[in-house]
Amino acid sequence: MWFAIAEADFTANRITSDNQKYSQTLKALPLSISKQLWDVISNPPTQDKYPTLKTAILSRFSDSRQTQLHKLLRDMTLGDKRPSQLLREMRELAKGSMEDEALHQLWKERLPAWVRPYLLVSTNLNDLNSLAEIADRLVLNMGSSSVYAVQQRPYKQRDLSKLDQQILNSR
Repeated sequence: MWFAIAEADFTANRITSDNQKYSQTLKALPLSISKQLWDVISNPPTQDKYPTLKTAILSRFSDSRQTQLHKLLRDMTLGDKRPSQLLREMRELAKGSMEDEALHQLWKERLPAWVRPYLLVSTNLNDLNSLAEIADRLVLNMGSSSVYAVQQRPYKQRDLSKLDQQILNSR
């Protein structure tokens, strides 16, 4: 994502030369990252400096493919995200290595149980983006359907601690 933004900035500012892209990227890097790239920075190639630096950054700081797939299969949760956000994140981790049907199943399993039946009756069963929009609207409009049992304990003077009794008596 960082490189997509940087490259859009290059285009907007008409930065086209390899040396300019390399220099601009170096200036934008935090010192902690630059230190870990010292071998590349201290001895840059004569050509393709920017692609070499970009490749080094991505290979050293990106999650491995195995880690990405592990996150996709085991660690992804809805949390406080919208269902469509979860789907986008899952697609990004899958990066085309998974059929839409399998991704659909994984995504659906991570939705609240009360949302799933509504998606089954949708006319857009084959369009995952449409299902995500429907799930977003359901979650937004219906909120959580959790029910919590609450039992009020009857007030008894003898249940109170001495401090509680003092507070009540001082009123």
